[in-house]
Amino acid sequence: MNPLALAIIGQLRAIGEAATQVHWRTEELQAMSDLLHEAAGNVEQAISRRQVTARKRFRTTCPKLSPDQGGAA
Repeated sequence: MNPLALAIIGQLRAIGEAATQVHWRTEELQAMSDLLHEAAGNVEQAISRRQVTARKRFRTTCPKLSPDQGGAA
């Protein structure tokens, strides 16, 4: 996974965890924490989908190499 994406996901999760230590009302705190965890999950899913699409596109556009061209036997 992209290092920048991992950093963003980590920051969202860290903010969600830190939010539980702030002195807010319980309902506000839980809502913010839930939204941040959901955002991190959405980022992960979007990245996963893009990686799958990129792999499929690569497989359909790049021919397989024969062993004499450096491909697997």
